[in-house]
Amino acid sequence: TPHSPLPLIASASYDKTIKIWDFHQKSPLILRGHQDSIRDITFSPDNQLIATASNDQTVKIWNRSGQLLHTLKGHTERIYSVSFSPDGQLIASASRDGTVRLWQRNGTLIKVLRGHSNWVLSVSFSPNSQQLASASRDGTVKLWTRKGMLIKTLTGHQARVNAVSFSPDGQLLASASDDHTVKVWTSSGKLLHTLQGHSNWVLDVSFSPDSQLLVSASYDNTVKLWQRDGTLKTTLKGPTDSVARARLSPMGKILATTSWDNRVQLWRLNDTLIKTWEADSDRGRITSVSWSNDGKALAIGTEDNTAIIWNLDLDNLWQKSCNWLQDYLQNNPDVKESDRSLCQGID
Repeated sequence: TPHSPLPLIASASYDKTIKIWDFHQKSPLILRGHQDSIRDITFSPDNQLIATASNDQTVKIWNRSGQLLHTLKGHTERIYSVSFSPDGQLIASASRDGTVRLWQRNGTLIKVLRGHSNWVLSVSFSPNSQQLASASRDGTVKLWTRKGMLIKTLTGHQARVNAVSFSPDGQLLASASDDHTVKVWTSSGKLLHTLQGHSNWVLDVSFSPDSQLLVSASYDNTVKLWQRDGTLKTTLKGPTDSVARARLSPMGKILATTSWDNRVQLWRLNDTLIKTWEADSDRGRITSVSWSNDGKALAIGTEDNTAIIWNLDLDNLWQKSCNWLQDYLQNNPDVKESDRSLCQGID
C-alpha cells in the first residue's frame, strides 16, 4: 500500500564493513568487523538481527543498532550465502568449502551438511522451516531436512547453479543457473518448468510475496518477471550493467536491484525508476541486497567489507515519484489506459 513504510535495506560489501543507512540522514551506520569482502546479508524474520556472510570464512550476527553479537566460525573457505529459517531458530550458511552449516540462532553449530562436490553458492529455507535447499557450482540443487539429512538431489541444469529460492506458499522451488535458465520445481523436487529468455548467466531468482511471480536477475543486464506457470510477464531493461540481485519488497510493489556498475536501484514493476544509490568507485562491487521483513529497511553488501542499511520512507518515495509522473501518465498518448491510474490515491 502507498502508506506502508519502505523496508530497511541492508547491504554487504567487499570492504569488510556493514553500513546502516537512513535515507533521511547523510551518514550511514557502519558495521565493522569482517576481515574480507561481504558476500551476503539478511534480516531475521523478526527484523531484530542481521546476518552477514564473508570471504573471511565467518558469519557475523548483529543487532539492529549495529552491535556485533556472535561470530560463527567453522567454514574453511569463503561463505557465499546466509539465511535465517522462517521460525527464526536456525541459520544456514553456504560456502566455497562445499558444505552447508546449520547453526542455532545464538551461533552454536548444529550440523555440517556434506554432499555437494563443488562450491555451495546459495541456501534457502522452506516457509515452514522444515527443509532447506542448497545450490552448487556442481550443477545440482539438494534438498535437506531441518536436521541436515539429504532428501533429494535435483539435476537438470547444465552449469553451476547460482541461486535457489522457495516460494512463500511452500509449493515451489526455483533455481538460477549459468546455463541461462531458471528451473521451477515442486517442493519435493519434480521439475515443472524451464524458463528460457535470458541471454547470459542467471545470477539470482526469488518469488513475489504472493508466490505468483518469479524475479530473475542476469548478467545480460535485465531483470525478468515470470508468471508462476513459467510465462514471461515483463523484462525490465532499466539497469545499465549486469544485475547481481533483484528482490521484491515485502508488499511486492518495489523491486530492489544491485548491478555491477555499483548501483542499487529501486523500481516499480513497470520499469519506472524510483531511486538510485551509487556506491563510491573505490568501494568495489555491490554484492547483495535484502529487504527487512517489515519493509522498513533495505540492506546492501559491497566488496569493500561494508554493509549498508537504509531505513526507508516509502510514502515519500511514492509521493515524489508520482508527483514527477502524474503529468506524463495523464497526458502522454502512448501511456496505456490501464496505467493512467497508477498514482491514484497517492498524495
